Amino acid sequence: MDDLARLLRDQSRRRGLRSGIDRNRIWLWETGGTTPSEESQSLLAGVLDVPAAVVAQLGWPHWLPAFEQPTPFSPSGSRAALREVQVTRMDRRSFLVLSSSTLVEIAADWARVEPRHLSQALDGQRVDQELLRWLEQRSGELRTLAAGPHPQVSGLIDAHLNTAIDLITQDRYAPAVGRRLHAVPADLAHCAAWLRFDAERHADAQRHWQAAVHAAHQAGDRDLAAIALSDLAYQATWLSRPAEAVQVLEHARSRTRSPAARSLLDVRRARACAVLQDHHGTGRALASAETELERMHPQDTPPVVS
Repeated sequence: MDDLARLLRDQSRRRGLRSGIDRNRIWLWETGGTTPSEESQSLLAGVLDVPAAVVAQLGWPHWLPAFEQPTPFSPSGSRAALREVQVTRMDRRSFLVLSSSTLVEIAADWARVEPRHLSQALDGQRVDQELLRWLEQRSGELRTLAAGPHPQVSGLIDAHLNTAIDLITQDRYAPAVGRRLHAVPADLAHCAAWLRFDAERHADAQRHWQAAVHAAHQAGDRDLAAIALSDLAYQATWLSRPAEAVQVLEHARSRTRSPAARSLLDVRRARACAVLQDHHGTGRALASAETELERMHPQDTPPVVS
């Protein structure tokens, strides 16, 4: 809040104005205690690179780049989370779309609920086995390509992700097919998130990891959902928010099935604890990571962990 207040005052000076905005006033805006004036919103939009037309069209607080609400872990909620990644949005490179409390809330909510059966498939044309096998095969190939020096792979992943989301949105498949179908965008959204993270497009990466958690949940893949949550925690540590990373990792670890997945989450917890200078927590997390690694069997290790 201090940094934002300073930026707003600098913006005001550049416009030949004087401003007394401080962290207390920003706190009131953030908590809903007061609504910023048109002049203050104009300054804030200038700092966040939001066009004035967008401010006028959407109004406060909906024009803010990070105005997001988490969706429930239900078939319709997961579809909404997946559709979010299909929407082209303005994205500041270091701007996170989920607040600390919201990120922890998503992890806690996922840790509480059990995978549900998908809703009854609608009548009409359904996703057949041949198409499903093709999507699954392409997903695995694209994951392999994403780890190498292939700049074109991002567009291919996005195209296949959009196709899978469109098929899910049509809701024309049997429940067993639906679980396998959700695994495809879970895998692709996870890959797409890392490509965006590497490009420092952090808000977009968050949306894709959140979509991966939802899709993996509907697929019944607890380890992939936990890994995607741990990726959100890793990003939080990277962006100097290690305390919330520890909380997210606690929730994510509670539902894992694979020792290899738990080992990876423990290493990420150790990293966050180290940033917090929690030496005892770091040591415990590393010891747990080694124990879980010794229990690992290659045949039980999820591809996402490999």
